[in-house]
Amino acid sequence: MQSRHKISQGLGLLALLAGASQALAATPVTLSCTVPDGANTVVLSTNTTEWDVDPGTGTFVTATAVTSPNPGWTNPSYPAQWISSSATGASSGAVNKVFRTTLQPDPNVVLGSAQIALEFKVDDVLQSLVLNGTTLGGPYAGGFSSASSVPAVAATLVAGSNVLDLNVADTGAVVWGLNARLTLTYDCRTPVTPVVTPAPVPVDAPWALLGLGGLLAAAAAAAARRRRA
Repeated sequence: MQSRHKISQGLGLLALLAGASQALAATPVTLSCTVPDGANTVVLSTNTTEWDVDPGTGTFVTATAVTSPNPGWTNPSYPAQWISSSATGASSGAVNKVFRTTLQPDPNVVLGSAQIALEFKVDDVLQSLVLNGTTLGGPYAGGFSSASSVPAVAATLVAGSNVLDLNVADTGAVVWGLNARLTLTYDCRTPVTPVVTPAPVPVDAPWALLGLGGLLAAAAAAAARRRRA
């Protein structure tokens, strides 16, 4: 009985580690300071490299490009992929789905200056836009036949990793997916070069050096007298 309990604990730990690795599968999006002292822009579209999805199971997996979409899904004018958890976007049930990406700001990004605008097509409903657990807005009107847009909303970043979630309601429980382009704008500050201050020289240092010189001279004179003797 005890061995079976240990095996069960081990399997649970492996499942937890597998879920963590899946959650970190997507490549973080770097918010770099191309303009060192001014406004910067990063355009992020849905793809299979920088996005993970939770199909309603509570576990994130790498986003999959929908290559056999619902006939009603059309491609927008902006460059982006329809993504889901499978190539068909087949639904696992009428539960909310999550599309996730991670933002990594440069140390010189002004964290409170960020704004996020969004163009999207979705099946079924884009419920909310959430950054680091804080809801920025939603629900948003839109569908899969024509693109909708969301005006820029303020988004306060933190140093290090920032988790951006797009929560989608799958009400029809037939197919689900997202096709979106996000435009992130933010300010950068000029990098500050640290000033190196030399260590102060003690006030009595010159006198100490003179004293040492005197001792050396006395030692040399004593050695010379011994040689003459």
